[in-house]
Amino acid sequence: MSLINELIDEMKTTWGAPNIALHRGREIPFKLQCFFNQGVSKNKFNNVEFDLPSDIKEFFRNTDGATLFKDEEFGQWGLDILNLNESFRKTEVYLSERNRDSLNGDFIIGEFIGDSDLLLLRCDPSNDDFGMVVVVSAIEPRVEWDIVAKTFENFLSEYYKYQGDKYWEN
Repeated sequence: MSLINELIDEMKTTWGAPNIALHRGREIPFKLQCFFNQGVSKNKFNNVEFDLPSDIKEFFRNTDGATLFKDEEFGQWGLDILNLNESFRKTEVYLSERNRDSLNGDFIIGEFIGDSDLLLLRCDPSNDDFGMVVVVSAIEPRVEWDIVAKTFENFLSEYYKYQGDKYWEN
């Protein structure tokens, strides 16, 4: 079993029901929960114009989108990993609205609940940053954006380890 599959299974088991999380050594005052969609078939990737890294393909095959560490009571915390179709739509909007900051191969895969930040995956295999995960600030220029992981698998692992806390802000 791959790490992506293991992480999904662990999140379903541990966070499939509302649970108290520890952020920065302290219990947060609300419970978090993870939700997962059904996966997509391999042929769904036949029409994809991007060179998607293998780890995100595996994620989409297992769960075509997920809501991770969502605060169900207040709805002000969490991360929506978009399904494949939503990712394409959100990427089109991003490319049109953020054309000064966008690069070839930018692919929006998520949006944070409670703020306007987006989760971006670099999908240009000719570039050294292929597969890296970046948090897109709603107001800051690209030079201020955080590179949060070298791969989606690494991002998912860290985000799980930190129980949905934005570990790159520590």
